[in-house]
Formats: sequence, structure tokens, C-alpha cells
Amino acid sequence: MYEKVEDKSSTFFLLYLCATGFCLIKMKKFLSILFLLCFCPILTLAEGVLNDLNFEYGGGVDSWIDNTEFGGCEFQDDQTMASTRLMAEVGLSTLEDKNRLRHAFMVGGYASLNWGDGGKFETAVPLAYYRLSRKGQREGNGVEFEMGAFKRSDLRRFPRMFFQDSILFYRPTVEGLMIDLSRGNEKGSAFGFRQTYFTAWLDWTGHQEENRRESFMAAWSGRYAWAGLYVSYYGSMIHFAKRKNHPEDGIRTNLLTYTSLGYDFAAHFSKVKELSIEAGYVQGAEENREIDKWYWNGAFYAQVAAEYWRFRISNAVYAGKGQMRAYGNYGNALYWGDPVYRSSFYDRIDAGINFVETEHVHLFLDTTFHLFKGGDLYPEQQLRCSFVF
Repeated sequence: MYEKVEDKSSTFFLLYLCATGFCLIKMKKFLSILFLLCFCPILTLAEGVLNDLNFEYGGGVDSWIDNTEFGGCEFQDDQTMASTRLMAEVGLSTLEDKNRLRHAFMVGGYASLNWGDGGKFETAVPLAYYRLSRKGQREGNGVEFEMGAFKRSDLRRFPRMFFQDSILFYRPTVEGLMIDLSRGNEKGSAFGFRQTYFTAWLDWTGHQEENRRESFMAAWSGRYAWAGLYVSYYGSMIHFAKRKNHPEDGIRTNLLTYTSLGYDFAAHFSKVKELSIEAGYVQGAEENREIDKWYWNGAFYAQVAAEYWRFRISNAVYAGKGQMRAYGNYGNALYWGDPVYRSSFYDRIDAGINFVETEHVHLFLDTTFHLFKGGDLYPEQQLRCSFVF
């Protein structure tokens, strides 16, 4: 959201008068005249520039409770995560030019506290980025480019084998660059569904130091739709290099892709936001450069999802080779996906409801059942409340 700053001429006129009085009182006559001769055109130029700018602002409060009951499970920890996060940003953007381009520079940050830690904000993450955006002639068409430290978004498009739920909350920014291309109207779903798009980003996740490995992530996703039929694809690569002055460190690469074919029946029902079924193939590839070997982990993945009014239900099935071979050694530093996908079989059922869904407030409850090979079943509950402006 943004607000245009109007009537800047009076502000600059008052500033000009103040500068004049200061010069006449504190400076010699010659220097005063020289100062005013220089300051007049600067003020005039600045006023003309700022009249073509918008003042943008945004922010919000996001609270999240995730209770996982994985007692006795070999693939996930039994824990409850509860946090509150504040976000605020301000910046300047240009008016849309004849080519429908807009430029913006934004600064701000996130501050998070974990419930039960004494009410202290444990982490502060800065935002500072440039954004270029262009709207197409048709509604829903557009291009967006961002560079710097910017907000991470749209991870709900990715299956959880790429990014587990906590990533968006505890790693809210990308430090790198991103490009997003979209075509077609939004469906209006609260779960990030769009007709046709392509998104890619590069996130520099580790600056090489004595006690920190150099690392980065590249990720991409896309969807091409023809009426209800669609092809979607997702991919990520994490490169995990060495620490400074530690030649004994091994280099690891984690590559993961998923390609699927699906059909969304929502177009046939006016009040249905999503009614889709899809199936595809997952291919994982993990490199251990110490022994110059790649490990290939293929699997079948299928999902059905329905969303009507405020309710959503989905079921996803994974069957094949487990991913994340070196999770015991590197954990979340090398793998950002849900550790449950180390299993050769995994079935996830989600049922959720949006209690409140407005432009500024979102209150969502989700209940999940995790089923593994052998019939082991584990429940999970997640409640999230967001206020944005």
C-alpha cells in the first residue's frame, strides 16, 4: 500500500524561508547571496523530482502457533513453536511512466519474539531493496524484479518437500534478487494460486567466514495453464561450500525438482476457489564432492485440493526414495524442506478454515494428519493470525 504526498510546494517554500533567515543572521552578506543562489535551483529541482514520487508504507503483526505431536517419530521432532513477528517498511516510488514502469526503493525490517522467552525480541532482520514493476495491458499480467534484502513470499506455491512451514516465519527475507512474471487473472484463493506465472530467485544464505560456510540457494517455480489443465514445475538448489581457511570441509549440493500435470475444476463452479488434482515426479540429486559422488532420489507425488468459501481440504501422497540423505550431519543448513520427506512413504491430510479473511486481517486454523509407512499417524495443529496495513 502507498500514499501519495501532495502539495509539496508549501513545504519547500517554508524551507526556503528558513534557510534565508538563517543565512542573513549567521553568515556574511556575500556568503548569504552565494548560498541562496545555489540553494534556489536545488530546491526547485528537488520539488520537481519529489512531485513525481509516491510515499509508500506497509507493515503488520503476524502471530503463529504450530503444535506438532511427533512423539516417537524418526523423521520429525515433537515440539510446539509459537512466535509473534512485527514488520514495517517505508519507501519512495515513481509514478507509472509511459511504458507502465514503476521504480521503488524500500527500507524497513522484521522483529520476532518467541513466546516464553521473557518477552524479548530475539531477532531483527533488516529490509532494504529496489523494486521494478510493470503492469500489462490485461489485468493480471505483469513483471516484477527485486534486488537487495526483500520479503520472502509465495512459498505456499511450493510443496513442503522444498520449504517447511517454519521457513517463511523464521527466514522472512531473501538476500539477493528475484524476478516474477505473471499472466492471467488471480483466482482469489488465500493459498497463492495463480493461472500462469514464472518466479525465480537467488538467496545468498551464508557469507564465508572462519565459522560459517559459504552458501546460497537458487529456487524457481512456474505454472502454465490452458483453461483448467495446467503444468507446474518447482525447483531448488542449495550450494553448501567451505568455511574460510578450512580446506577439510566437504562441499555439498542439494538439488530438487518436481514436475506435475493437473486439472483445476474451479472454473466450472462459480463459488469454488480451487478444486484440483495433480500428479508428477520428484527428482532429488545430492552431491558429495569429497568422494565425487551424486545420489539420485526419485519419487511419485500426487495431490488433491479443494477450497470453497472459507474451507480448504487437501491430501498429498509421496512414495519413492527418501530425500535428505545427509540430514543427520547438516540439518536445516543444507535442507530447507520438511524432514518427513526422508521417509519412503508419506501421506499428509490438511483441513483448514479461514475464520476471518479481509483485506487487513487473516485468521486461519489448520489441522494436519501425517501418515507414514507402517500405519504410524501423527496429528498437528496450526493457528495463524495476521494483520497487515
